[in-house]
Amino acid sequence: MIYGAYISELVSENIKRVEELAEDMQVYGINWDTIYIYSKLKATILERFGPKDKRKRRNTKVESLGFKDNDLWIAATAIQHKLILVSSDSDMHNLSNFEGLNIENW
Repeated sequence: MIYGAYISELVSENIKRVEELAEDMQVYGINWDTIYIYSKLKATILERFGPKDKRKRRNTKVESLGFKDNDLWIAATAIQHKLILVSSDSDMHNLSNFEGLNIENW
């Protein structure tokens, strides 16, 4: 949102609006628990959707399977804090079977 404010016509005004909106938001940082969940999630994606040959899997990027790293960080954070992840992204819904991930499409 801050990026959007910076590229808008009314930079100062929009930054202020984002800051006001964010006052009531909880921000979740990344720690070792998040890193382990993220890593397990990424490994599971490669196992389920990547090549069956483990040697080929090592060189496969999750992006080539339709998953973005930032989305995986968001999913890992949601799992860690037992949050509902709201998304209409079909790739995210492919993760809905991952243990502890609760995804809804509003």
